[in-house]
Amino acid sequence: MTAQTTQTRGPLFLINTLVGSRHCHYGFQVDTFTDGCTHDCVYCFAKEEGERVQKWNNPRPQPVDIDAIRHIFETVFETDQKSPWRQILERRTPLRIGGHSDCFIKSEKKAGVTLALLKLLVNYRYPHVIVTRSALAATETYLAAMDPELTVLQLSIPSMNPVLSKALEPGAPTPAQRIETVRRLSDAGLVVGIRCNPLFPNYPDGHYSGPDRPDGPNGDVPRFDYFSEELIDAVADAGAQTFLVGFVHLSSVAMAGVQLSL
Repeated sequence: MTAQTTQTRGPLFLINTLVGSRHCHYGFQVDTFTDGCTHDCVYCFAKEEGERVQKWNNPRPQPVDIDAIRHIFETVFETDQKSPWRQILERRTPLRIGGHSDCFIKSEKKAGVTLALLKLLVNYRYPHVIVTRSALAATETYLAAMDPELTVLQLSIPSMNPVLSKALEPGAPTPAQRIETVRRLSDAGLVVGIRCNPLFPNYPDGHYSGPDRPDGPNGDVPRFDYFSEELIDAVADAGAQTFLVGFVHLSSVAMAGVQLSL
């Protein structure tokens, strides 16, 4: 399938058919909300794309058509009808939930589309990976809808610094709240990983090899105290089983947004 035909067939999409995403490990994805995200992270690529066409949180993120997803699964698993998704679904290719928008944003409390999707996936015994920054994932309602044999969660926690986190991720839970979410999910028997994404450098390029290295003549270069090894210890103690890192990549627009926020 081409990227265009994939995206026009419904809410499911293959991100690794898009230019620049050919090697994505979670190519089969779904967003339970579109046109925005209440976390509103300053560095977010989706935020930049949405604001360019005036669809980012304008007026609010829109819930996905869960009936359209249900129809796809029913067609594949309960009929012999043709479907562009049959080969992918029958292979049980893990579905990533959350890409352009967090699936557990504030709007989910009212819309409940992520909850409905989780119940649908468990009903069809379909494996899935949830990527989120939200503490909502660890509430009783959602824990009851997850299945340790099918559900893997990845919590995005790039920093333990509450001040900088508030500046760069203004609508997201605090680092401490996310660490507690990891603990609750892990205690419930679910597989939980950490996404340190984006990873910001602590020092400018060349700091350790040039004149700005710690023992060099300009060793007083300010440290950007966003990432610290304290994060690794904290999530390990909370029960996280994996730790993934994604280095920050900022466009000129995102760079300006970050600078204005600090």
